[in-house]
Amino acid sequence: MRVFFKIYVVVFYIFFSCNDDSFKKFSSRPNILWLVAEDQSPEFFPMYGNKTISLPNLEQLTKDGIIYTNAYAPVPVCAPSRSALITGMYPSTMGTHNMRTYNAYKKFNLLFVEEPTSPDDVLGFAKIKKEVGDVRLATGEACGGRIMFKQFLELGAMNVCQIDSCRLGSINEILTVLLMAHKFKVPVFPHAGGVGLCEYVQHLCMVDYVLINGEKDNKVVEYQDSLHEHFIHPCIIKDGNYMPPKDIGYSIEMKQKSVKDFTYPNGEYWKDN
Repeated sequence: MRVFFKIYVVVFYIFFSCNDDSFKKFSSRPNILWLVAEDQSPEFFPMYGNKTISLPNLEQLTKDGIIYTNAYAPVPVCAPSRSALITGMYPSTMGTHNMRTYNAYKKFNLLFVEEPTSPDDVLGFAKIKKEVGDVRLATGEACGGRIMFKQFLELGAMNVCQIDSCRLGSINEILTVLLMAHKFKVPVFPHAGGVGLCEYVQHLCMVDYVLINGEKDNKVVEYQDSLHEHFIHPCIIKDGNYMPPKDIGYSIEMKQKSVKDFTYPNGEYWKDN
């Protein structure tokens, strides 16, 4: 899953470009625009009551179309839900219900399996560990507080701890999770992918290495090479490694020009688009 939500938009266009006769045959059929937003909830959208966020293009679509107020997902996690959208079948009927089915991939000796079920399902993770056995499970980026991490760790349901810089209550709560993970000998692989998350986690992985456990050889940190140019002190990657930040602070301050250009609705970006 935070201030910045990673959103994947899948757009499908159905075009018919044939000879004249074929075009006439299909010209009455509509083109279809299919938008799928991942890691979202209805309360994030103005058409479902959010008073803070403005999404003019999507709001116009709702004015021209239909708003569903009593809709349900077949499963509460992304990939199985998408499989149902694509096929029109329940995931449990076609073998796509599990987020990642581990048994089929044991022969590849995977480092870990991320979110094999709903990412905050503590008992679900514990059951998978019990039934499957020798599998390392990773989760944490969607956990909203230290107590959930405590439950995962105490039950032995988490083998890789994926903290998210913005999902938790800043440094104070993150330090608590880092210390708990160290107590239970669970490595921390910080999640980073959204705007600024890499700038955050470069500090967190250094804190974990220098001040808490002193290990780095058996750890990885996520990285996405996108939008770093908007930050005054962007993270630096060398030979596949985060370089220790040399500037004070959290490295998350954005350039004034970027803030001005992308501020909605008067920024230059919005005027031009």
